[in-house]
Amino acid sequence: MTTTKKTSSKYSVSMDSTAWLITVLMLCISAYFIYGQIKEYLFSGETNSVIIVAVLTGVFLISLAMRPISYILTDEELIIKRLAGNIRIAKNEIHSVESLDNGRSGTLIRTFGIGGYFGYFGKYYSSSLGSLTLYATRKDKRILVTTKSGKKIVLTPDDSALAADLKK
Repeated sequence: MTTTKKTSSKYSVSMDSTAWLITVLMLCISAYFIYGQIKEYLFSGETNSVIIVAVLTGVFLISLAMRPISYILTDEELIIKRLAGNIRIAKNEIHSVESLDNGRSGTLIRTFGIGGYFGYFGKYYSSSLGSLTLYATRKDKRILVTTKSGKKIVLTPDDSALAADLKK
């Protein structure tokens, strides 16, 4: 009886300077407003303050949970690791993989996603590619994965070898 050894490779992701700047600014602004609203609530008992704190905290937690943490490539699938649950794409469902340079992606319009707060993820529309789903933390090193069903997914691993490894 022969057994095949299953392999997996982990690809790290890191935020670009724009995502870091947006994240730090948003955290500072949110902390300032949360502090002010808590102070207001303690002073006057105004319940609107609690709602504002809850919304700002919710945006922070949802953004943090949805950001990609890493990509894992196994013999059978690509796994996009997130706190909010992993995204799994079977390798046999991948139609094509290509590097996505700046000119190829066209203008991106965020339709239901996050643009810089812990990264760039969610639903976007590209003027040249149509609808896309981003699981990205930077604006460079982009890889376009197209599934057999036509779904287009953009990833941004620190190591661009993921593109070649996905083609194997």
